[in-house]
Amino acid sequence: MTTVADRPTHSGPAPGPDGVEFATVTGDLPAPGGHRLVLVVALAGSALLGDGEPLVPGRWALLDPARPGTPTADRGFRALCVRFPRDRVDPRGEPLPGVAGTAFEAGPGLAGYVCDTLRHLDAHRLAMGPHAAVAVRHAVDLVGVLLRSVAGVEPAPHCDLLDRIKAHIEANLGDPDLAPAGIAAAHFVSARHLHNLFAGTGTSAAAWIRARRVEMCRRDLADPALADVPAAAIGSRWGFRGPSHFGQVFKRATGLTPAAYREASSSSSRS
Repeated sequence: MTTVADRPTHSGPAPGPDGVEFATVTGDLPAPGGHRLVLVVALAGSALLGDGEPLVPGRWALLDPARPGTPTADRGFRALCVRFPRDRVDPRGEPLPGVAGTAFEAGPGLAGYVCDTLRHLDAHRLAMGPHAAVAVRHAVDLVGVLLRSVAGVEPAPHCDLLDRIKAHIEANLGDPDLAPAGIAAAHFVSARHLHNLFAGTGTSAAAWIRARRVEMCRRDLADPALADVPAAAIGSRWGFRGPSHFGQVFKRATGLTPAAYREASSSSSRS
């Protein structure tokens, strides 16, 4: 076993403008520092958290500099680590009770969804170009939802409404008629109130819908199991009105046509 201080073997970009860093680590666990936390998604091998609890594939953990103890890891340990400022998940900057230093299952439900999203984002963020920063912000927002859920922290009423609206959008992405006016009506709020809810997250309802559709298409285009499905069919599946509309929106978001993105993803997986 090696400790964090013994052998750092991190690989990944420097922290982004929001102080968020994705990295794959091998043979050790990264040390959180200052006001930054680290979410660890185990991919291979095993590690022991500060209190001796095992961290193995299918589990995740939060490392917090405020919590004593030094994690250790086998040489075969490999994990995806997301380092981010504490205030991204709790504006008060206070530790979330009962979360740090404990290994949690990443099975069905919210935890599995968040961990899958982080893995997918890590695998494809370089192909996202300047739009990666937006995707990373949304991913860390999801991490915050997960951590507050585990800690038993109740969301504020407006956050609960926004979460329900986002869930409604997620469930209806394939509907080409999905639009802010209909979403507002479905949740008995005004279009202005809907706009204000999303404005607090730095985006708009229409932009959120568009970003989620592009992300789902990006995921499917990169999936080898869907290599024989025409790109236009994938766009239609996620609510785009025809190949031309899909191609324009996708290229504007990613810098690549759907076909070029699929080819780039295929080449990356082969290398």
